[in-house]
Amino acid sequence: MTTTDRTAPAERDHVPVALRRTAVAALLNAGISQRDIARLLGATQSVVSRDARAIRAQAAQAADQQKPAVGATLRERIAHRITTVDATMAQLDAAVTDIVAARPARAIVPPAVAHRWRRDLRERTASLTELETAFEECYPLSTTEGP
Repeated sequence: MTTTDRTAPAERDHVPVALRRTAVAALLNAGISQRDIARLLGATQSVVSRDARAIRAQAAQAADQQKPAVGATLRERIAHRITTVDATMAQLDAAVTDIVAARPARAIVPPAVAHRWRRDLRERTASLTELETAFEECYPLSTTEGP
C-alpha cells in the first residue's frame, strides 16, 4: 500500500525558511498575491500567509528598534544610530551576496520579470551610488583605503 505525501513541495524539498521568506517578501513587494506566490514557490497558501505575517512582524520590530529611547542623551542617540546603520549595512551585504549567488540574469523567467529585475537593479545601483558619493562629501578621507 502506498501513501500519498500531502506536504507541499517546498516543505518536502526542505527549502530553508529564510530563503523562502526572502522570496515571499520580494514577490509581495512586487504586488503578487499570496495565492500566486504559493503556486510559484510550490508551497501551501497557509505557509505563504504565515511567512507574510512573520515578515510584517520582523519589519515592525526593526522599525521599533530604530527609535532611540525617549529622553536619550545625544551620545546614546548617536550610538543607537551607529548600531542601526551597522545592522542595515550588514543586511545590505547579505542581500547583495544572495543576489549575486542567485545569478538572476541566468534565471529562466518571463521577459516582464527579467525587465523588472533589471530595472530594480539599475534603480538600487543609482541609489547606492548616491549614498557612496555622499561619503566623499561628508568624509573626504573615507575615499582612501582605510583599515
